[in-house]
Amino acid sequence: MTSQKLSKRLPTDDLSMITHAISPKLKRLALGCEHGNIMIYDLETHERVGTLKAQKPDVLSLLFVTPERLIVGQVEGYIDIIKFVGNRAHITHSLQISEAGDINQLVDTGKERELMIGCAKGLLLC
Repeated sequence: MTSQKLSKRLPTDDLSMITHAISPKLKRLALGCEHGNIMIYDLETHERVGTLKAQKPDVLSLLFVTPERLIVGQVEGYIDIIKFVGNRAHITHSLQISEAGDINQLVDTGKERELMIGCAKGLLLC
């Protein structure tokens, strides 16, 4: 086995990464880390351009539905929607689907305004 040299390490402030998502045009990388931290990186410069805090301390899933919108799945059915304007990001909507349980996976179905959610209670189509 040959060893590979690490080309770049993105700082996560010593927080464990739980999940990640890459924007459709490969412009941004979102890392969901412990304690509800979401770190956003510019993939061209490899610089962190922002850090956001989710509603809950456990970010379980991330999905870019457009290059400017990121959905954050969390414990207990909590979801945040993040909008990007340039390199700035802010949470535009927060909601809870209490009957869902933990939001473990988010999938874009390809249909406009439709999302598949893999959760503790099964599969939801929203």
